[in-house]
Amino acid sequence: MISKIDIDEVGTLIQELVRTPTQNPPGNKKSGAEFIDHKLRQCVSGAYHVPEPCEDRQQAWAHVDEEGDGPTLILKGHIDVIPEGDTSQWDFPPFGE
Repeated sequence: MISKIDIDEVGTLIQELVRTPTQNPPGNKKSGAEFIDHKLRQCVSGAYHVPEPCEDRQQAWAHVDEEGDGPTLILKGHIDVIPEGDTSQWDFPPFGE
C-alpha cells in the first residue's frame, strides 16, 4: 500500500497516461486500461483488468480493503480522449514527449 505520495512520481504517471493513445471515437481504450491495470498492480493486490464491454473499450479498476472504519473513496474517470485531429497543427506531438 502507498503510504506517502511522491509528487514527482505522480507527475510522471500522469505524463505516461496522457501519452497513451486512447482516442474515442473509435473507442480505443484498451491501451489505457492496460497501462492503468499495470500501474495499479504495482500498488495494490486488488487490481483488475476488465476486457469488457468489448475489445477496444476495456476498463481497469481496483479495490483496496483496509482494516478499520475509515471513510470510503470512489474515483471514476475517463480513460479515453477525443481524436487529436490534424497533427500538423500541433506545436508538439499529441502523444510525444
